[in-house]
Amino acid sequence: MLKNITKSLVKPSVAGLTQSKTSSSKLLKTKFTSSICGVFNQTRENVRFVTPGPKSLDQILKVPLVERESPEAITRIWREHHEMNPHILAEVVPYSQYQVLKHRSKECPMFVLPVFKNIGFQTVVLQFQTEHVLFTAMRDFKQKGEWASPQMSLSHYTEFAQNKGIVLMRGETNDTHINKAEGRDLARFMYKFYLDDNLYHTFVEVFNKEPHRFNFEELINAVKAIKPVKQRYNPLVPPPKKK
Repeated sequence: MLKNITKSLVKPSVAGLTQSKTSSSKLLKTKFTSSICGVFNQTRENVRFVTPGPKSLDQILKVPLVERESPEAITRIWREHHEMNPHILAEVVPYSQYQVLKHRSKECPMFVLPVFKNIGFQTVVLQFQTEHVLFTAMRDFKQKGEWASPQMSLSHYTEFAQNKGIVLMRGETNDTHINKAEGRDLARFMYKFYLDDNLYHTFVEVFNKEPHRFNFEELINAVKAIKPVKQRYNPLVPPPKKK
């Protein structure tokens, strides 16, 4: 029954990571240094990133119909619609927590996180651009600079924020480098480091404002200390109760 309802409320989608290299790419001014791979130079300013071209929410959902539903129903619809797509991850974030994320991402628009592989890990640079977040491999950023293509992008949709108290998140992964499970981990780590007061002040703020104090090894240990999530739900949002 729920699947039939979901199909009536969503629109056909085409998976894939889209990107635009037009002049509309946003400029990010950075005036900090980082010891990580020597990528961020003290004099490097106006770093431009390739901006993805995410779908608008009305290209994914029949918004007028969905907004009649309860927050719990919208959460189920959103998750179920994207569940089987191997390149798309979807979650729902409480609006109150999104407001914290929004504020802190303006203060600290860049960070680095590890993607753990079977052997070792890959370092990813994440950068906030309004409601979107780009995740780019450190090695690509170092080699290609502004033309480095993101391996994953996240978009936040705030259409239901005021009336329903929720923000929809949709991520697109490039399975060649980051699969869906790794993308979920990256998103979970991002929320954790930006929303947890201790982690934010210890790592994110230091990385952006006092890079000479940033310790990458301590970051790795902090990420490893975050307990894995066995279920598919974001720990920020408890699974809806079954009636």
